[in-house]
Amino acid sequence: MIRVNPQTGARTSVLDATTGSGPPLPSPTSIAVEATGTLVVTGGRAVVVREDPQTGARTVVSDASTGSGPMFQQLGNIAAEASGELVTVDRVRQAVLRINPVTAARTIVSDATIGRGPVFFAPSAIAVEPTGTLVIADTGFRAVVRVDPISGDRAIITR
Repeated sequence: MIRVNPQTGARTSVLDATTGSGPPLPSPTSIAVEATGTLVVTGGRAVVVREDPQTGARTVVSDASTGSGPMFQQLGNIAAEASGELVTVDRVRQAVLRINPVTAARTIVSDATIGRGPVFFAPSAIAVEPTGTLVIADTGFRAVVRVDPISGDRAIITR
């Protein structure tokens, strides 16, 4: 992963086999910035890693052996909520999951059994609106879906 200085264009490697310490991250696919400035990166099919942008030190936030709750199957994008919790989409589960960044507990926020509205088809990206509402890009629907972060209710907002 490379950090680019927006003023100078200078590039610095921040996550590779020779930078920092901790577990390697296979195939980084998405990145979010926590309120503290640390980076949270999804990689491979089912791992979330926190990386200190100053030192490059990496720690696993959640994977098959870290955390509890429903395991990821194929992660899409990741985002940080104002509360500090992380939210991600799972393409195979067709769901939005929340990850507690301290305990690594995983819970489903919205899927075919949680929340009302159109069921996800192929969720791929997620963002958190200033109000806390989640916005999901669903490539299967070719739509943007708004999700209530408490009830899991879904509504298509644009196609």
